[in-house]
Amino acid sequence: MAGPNHYRGIKELYPVQYARVLYFPNEDSNDSAIRNKFIGQFYPYFIQKDLYGYTIIPENIHNIEDAPNEGYRTLLPADTIRFAKKLKVVRDGIASFFYHPYLGSGYLQQIVEGLESEGYTFVSASSLVE
Repeated sequence: MAGPNHYRGIKELYPVQYARVLYFPNEDSNDSAIRNKFIGQFYPYFIQKDLYGYTIIPENIHNIEDAPNEGYRTLLPADTIRFAKKLKVVRDGIASFFYHPYLGSGYLQQIVEGLESEGYTFVSASSLVE
């Protein structure tokens, strides 16, 4: 996980992020108990410039977690599709997810078919920043 200074520094090399972004609202605090606490932001649409100056392509309908670590919930294709359905209320919204290749193609096929049945089309991430 990157901290606020990492985000600021790496931006010069990689000005576009495809991610759920982490922000550190208390980074200037002298209280070490809260200084490194962060919040995650799921954007429903493309962001031209965020707090750190990045262009953000959102990753906002999660990823598959069929065997999650302790404290995390299981997320399957039906969950990904359900999250995408919720995003349909956002004008100019983007439904985007990351898929781990080690999971094989079964879950991916379910997600693609489910999203297409909801009216979504697939485009390359790079086409969003051209």
